Amino acid sequence: MSWDTTSPHLSPCFRHTALVWVPCLFLWLWAPYHVYTAKSSRSKQIPWTLLNGAKFGVGASLLILQAAYLVVLLTASADVVADRLVVHALFLKCATLALSLYLDALSKNHGLRTSGVLFLFWLLLLGSQLLSVLLQPLSESAAQADWRNTLEIVFTALIGLQLGLNCWADAEPVYSGTGPAEVNAQMSR
Repeated sequence: MSWDTTSPHLSPCFRHTALVWVPCLFLWLWAPYHVYTAKSSRSKQIPWTLLNGAKFGVGASLLILQAAYLVVLLTASADVVADRLVVHALFLKCATLALSLYLDALSKNHGLRTSGVLFLFWLLLLGSQLLSVLLQPLSESAAQADWRNTLEIVFTALIGLQLGLNCWADAEPVYSGTGPAEVNAQMSR
């Protein structure tokens, strides 16, 4: 890393390891707690609303975007060399985004209106993605950098949207055996 310059940047190794692994590892470590909380919830089945539909839509878009990027890197011509670090980071991101979709579906089916684990995951992912985008070196060729930068900016914007959607609680469950603390959004607690 070089910070003592007019334009600081993070090394590609740091950008594709620490900034990817920290939020993903957080979700994988806290997923069992989220599953336990969802399974032990007395509420059941949250109806489909615009909010949870948007959460699933944005989550699926993030997963499709990263999977498409991975496929492009793996099937690219010989002049575009796919770095193993980038490929591993994309595999981890795809698996983690699939896990977040599963946890969203589990929350909906078991009546969890809000999730602190998912909120913190999206917050960590947005922070690391912003660091990665804002402090990346500009040494790539113009054609490669253009589509990759566009993809990174779209990915970052979708993460921000997903974080914003996770600030609100879903609708009341069909069957509710909840107290007032479970009704509020995560940021209200």
